[in-house]
Amino acid sequence: MPAAPAPFAFALAVLLVLPNPARAEHQPQDLRLTTDTLEYCHALARRLESMPGHMEPTPRLLGQQGRRLCARGHVKTGIARLRRAIRITAGKQSDGG
Repeated sequence: MPAAPAPFAFALAVLLVLPNPARAEHQPQDLRLTTDTLEYCHALARRLESMPGHMEPTPRLLGQQGRRLCARGHVKTGIARLRRAIRITAGKQSDGG
């Protein structure tokens, strides 16, 4: 039975542990740790309401649905709707519209 290549395993382990500068360049600077809680749902709703353009039909509807879902206990789905509304609103801001 052939022995496992120890140098290869060691090299692989080192590569996985060492920081990768190429990977670090593409990571967003403002990472947020989130949880699927009602408090996070409220934070997203406040964030959406503070954005210009949040009253456009699609973000407004998604925001309403998200808040309603969170209030009824469907927090993950509500958060997904609120995040989508935020992405749409942010996209409209960057497009100049």
